[in-house]
Formats: sequence, C-alpha cells, structure tokens
Amino acid sequence: MGQKVPEAIFSAIAEHGKLKFSSDDIGKYCKEHEGEALFIHIEPLAQVPEKLRMYAFWHVNILQCAVIGYTYAGYSGVDTVTADYRLRAEFAKDFLKNPDGSYTPVMLEKKSMTKARFLKLMQDAIFFIEDTLQVQVPSAEEWKTRKLTGRNFKEVK
Repeated sequence: MGQKVPEAIFSAIAEHGKLKFSSDDIGKYCKEHEGEALFIHIEPLAQVPEKLRMYAFWHVNILQCAVIGYTYAGYSGVDTVTADYRLRAEFAKDFLKNPDGSYTPVMLEKKSMTKARFLKLMQDAIFFIEDTLQVQVPSAEEWKTRKLTGRNFKEVK
C-alpha cells in the first residue's frame, strides 16, 4: 500500500476563465507532487457552510502542520489524533467548579463549541504552530485575521 498523501484545500477567485490563487501554496503543493495525478474538487465558497470550512481547515492544514512541528520538536509517535488532543488540551479547556470549591480542568469537544470558540481554538493553534513549532500553516491568513464576535475571546466559551 502506498503512502497516504495529505489533502490540501486552497481557495481561489475565478477570473477570465482561470483560477487566481491568493498564495503560492498551490504551486508548492504541485511541485511536491510533480508527475502525480491529482483529484481536484471545485465548488463555490458561498455554498460551503463556514463551520464545515473551519473543520476542513483544522483537519487538513492545522493538524498536518502540528504533526510535522511536534515531530521536528522531538516528540515521537505523533499522528493527527495525538496532535488534535495536544492542541485541544492546550487551547480548548475549561474548568468545572466542584462542590468543595476546587476546579477540575476539562477539555472541550470541537462539536460542542460555538463558531467563535472554535475560531479561537484555530487561531491559538495556528499561532502556536507557527511561533513555537516553527512550521508555517498554509492558507492561514484568512483565519488569523477573522473576527466572529466583538467580544474579548477570554469570555467566549
């Protein structure tokens, strides 16, 4: 069985019968897969729900880059499940108050997060991967600058 090649999601604008990409990530991807047949799926961005786009970006771009970053940092046996767990443990936790007044940390599930909270997780993970693990997350600019609420993210749950 051959090695599984990570998927990639790129956004583009259709202009004069051609696709204009917002970054050179597509060129890098094509160079990495020179001579290979690629399957390309195109659909209007307006038809893809935003939360679905967020999940796709998390699972394809963020987790793949986290695996690479954690591996380069010396962690062994890191796969996308481990990377997902580590990132959520770091950036998607809350605290439940116990009857005795102490607090117990709990990790939030992505499916139970609001879009604003999931965006906060994505942004924290992107900045961590790029700043600490030193791996550039492709096509991340859109998510780094996105704001879903006018609230302070410390208040978003």
